[in-house]
Amino acid sequence: MLADLKNKIVVVKMGGAAMVESKHMPEMLAALKTLHQHGVHLVIVHGGGPEISKYCGLLNLPVQFEGGQRVTDAATLEVAQMVLCGKINRNIVAMFNQQELHAVGISGQDANLVLAEKLLGAKGADLGFVGRAVKIDTGLIKTLMQAHYLPVIAPIATSTNGQAYNINGDLMAGAIAAALGAEALVMLTDVNGFYQEIKDPSSRVPELSKDQVQAMLNAGEIEGGMVPKLQACVDALNSGVKSARLLQGEKLSAFLSESNHYIGTVIV
Repeated sequence: MLADLKNKIVVVKMGGAAMVESKHMPEMLAALKTLHQHGVHLVIVHGGGPEISKYCGLLNLPVQFEGGQRVTDAATLEVAQMVLCGKINRNIVAMFNQQELHAVGISGQDANLVLAEKLLGAKGADLGFVGRAVKIDTGLIKTLMQAHYLPVIAPIATSTNGQAYNINGDLMAGAIAAALGAEALVMLTDVNGFYQEIKDPSSRVPELSKDQVQAMLNAGEIEGGMVPKLQACVDALNSGVKSARLLQGEKLSAFLSESNHYIGTVIV
């Protein structure tokens, strides 16, 4: 596995604060360090949903989701920016640098990395200041990688008129993987892949085609936070990314083994 990925780009989406503060974080860091040391060009995109919800609760702000997307009014956008860019990004960078991974924290706003526009929900629902990536300038990411730094990207971006938007971290990761022509997109989650029955790990599906996934999405068979994860995988694959995988964060080290068919769900 490592030999196959050497000199290739792998985009890793890390979940929010629940994952960052997980007791399994040392194993995840060790696996990422192994990839980095073996010449894999890593790009990290992170989320922060649980932590944003926590601070919204402390501030008595509503917490509402539509189709896996956080409804984001002006006040919630401020919270998202502070939590994603000022707290979680900093924490991840600090942990990586303790492992000598030479991480650099940025967001979609830096150097106009990601140009965003307003995203509407299902049936035209207004999600507030929720955006989607419409143009990605990979120059900054490539400059950092060429200098052997590890980019860690928070999913906040700006429109052409300067409006900040909160972008779902999964969709941001998929768009960045597509723009970079990545070899693989790895979605680290709190479950071991896609389950046919949401709460039943034994119903894990080891492999799906992008067409199968898109058909399920179109039929409304996927719900909640799994919607943007799977849509991001399909979008990335449609743009030339070779493979995408949903993987429980604590099992990242097993991803490096030759027998990794037994973990997560790979989408091709």
